[in-house]
Amino acid sequence: MKKLVIVLAVIILAALPGIPFVNGIVMERTLRGAVDNMNKIYAGTGSDMQFEIKEYDRGLFDTHVEWRIDFGSLSKAYGIEDVVLTEKASHGFLGITSETSLEKNLWYTDWVRSQLEGKDPLKIRTQYSAIGPIVSIVTLDPVVVDTKKAPLNIGALEFTSTLDKSFTSVAMSGKWDGLSEDNANKMGPVTLEAVHKRLSDLIWEGKGTIAVDSFSADEADASVNLSDLSLDYDLSADPDHKNMDITMGMKAGNIVFNGKPLSEWAVEFGMNNIDIQAYEEFAQVYYKMINSHMTRTAGAALSPEAAGEEMQKLMARNAPKLVGGLEKLMKKGLEFKVSRLDLALPQGEITGSLALGLKQDVTMAQCMMLAVQPDLALDIFSLNSALSLPAALAGPRQQDLTVPAFPGMKTGIFIREGETLKHRAEIRENKLYLNGQEVELAF
Repeated sequence: MKKLVIVLAVIILAALPGIPFVNGIVMERTLRGAVDNMNKIYAGTGSDMQFEIKEYDRGLFDTHVEWRIDFGSLSKAYGIEDVVLTEKASHGFLGITSETSLEKNLWYTDWVRSQLEGKDPLKIRTQYSAIGPIVSIVTLDPVVVDTKKAPLNIGALEFTSTLDKSFTSVAMSGKWDGLSEDNANKMGPVTLEAVHKRLSDLIWEGKGTIAVDSFSADEADASVNLSDLSLDYDLSADPDHKNMDITMGMKAGNIVFNGKPLSEWAVEFGMNNIDIQAYEEFAQVYYKMINSHMTRTAGAALSPEAAGEEMQKLMARNAPKLVGGLEKLMKKGLEFKVSRLDLALPQGEITGSLALGLKQDVTMAQCMMLAVQPDLALDIFSLNSALSLPAALAGPRQQDLTVPAFPGMKTGIFIREGETLKHRAEIRENKLYLNGQEVELAF
């Protein structure tokens, strides 16, 4: 028995020096797989951005990697052609620790030398393991950047991402102390929490929260102070990955606008039953169109008006493809919802909700027919909406909201109850009811 133990011990001791080398092989396979996945995802959006491994020098106990992000046709928009990342990794028995720097980027090293006295504030550390995920931690020390108006104080940042080797799930968390230009213009701290799962090159499901502790801006003609801001989102697909729901919510705590205090604001909206395949097809057309627009206009220094005209021309050229993509999205069950609207103003509170859905697949031709046959909407749409707002907010023209707009209406869009304007609309049994009264839509 003792001899067996000794033999096993010798075998283990002999194998130990090879473990770091094996971990180095795992790291190389993981990193090359990540680069391939990133290129595949960007290609799916019509972008010519490319990730490339320029050098890979793997030894027994360490690895040196140099890889490059080529911005392609968007380099003019970003002002730089590429970013070169240099990784220096140490092989361990349980995994690999890698330190990444931007030392090969002249635009970055010049900025550090001229603005920060040569002290690099950025640190990137990545952990690779044979069986676990890839964990990267990015930290940024506080820096002060000179601008024409005033020094810009950029707060400390710590951001952690956890990515599985198959590139199908990622978790992110971080905290940023924010930034400030002077005592009157500030933002932060900011926190982020998110978990995503990749369903395809363009579709991810998951949820996340971005929270901003406070925001303040004071300009010559306006000032605003906000606190306890948050943005929540939830992207979820059905078990068959055929449809997905998207929900977003925004909240604000204390609000002071031009010295006037307001109370909490909250909005929650979303879309249900989005056809995933149709969305992917539409997104590919849209992304390619936007990338094409940015490529043509990035280095042209166009005025906002000229850029807008170029965008209109691009939309016109791609109208058939966009219309075709929208038609595929307009499937039975698609629904747009505003599940919560709570806004507090000095005049009073605004509350409301909306649910607008499709009862059948719809074509653009049917939508155009609504202009001459509005009663067709009763066969196509489902509707349930409610809105309440202070009458004082409408001012002297509130009568325009409370009288019928055309003969088929028995009430206005709103009815007045005391100091409040209220709206209620719904479609039931193929009839439209506004504020409890049936609306005749046929001309």
